[in-house]
Amino acid sequence: MLLEEKKGPMGEQRLLDLVRASQLSDFVPEQERNFDMGYMPANTSPYVYRRTEVIDGITYKVFS
Repeated sequence: MLLEEKKGPMGEQRLLDLVRASQLSDFVPEQERNFDMGYMPANTSPYVYRRTEVIDGITYKVFS
């Protein structure tokens, strides 16, 4: 059942109108915008892989 079909005493139609009105923003998160454009930022990470350590049977990669 669609939300539009439920018009009870709580004013579900009013709630639906508010939700629709709040979706008018054209904001797009940076990560999604970059993905859509096919842009991949350069790897400028200052971290360098140093070694692998095993702690309690779990393997961790160590960067510094």
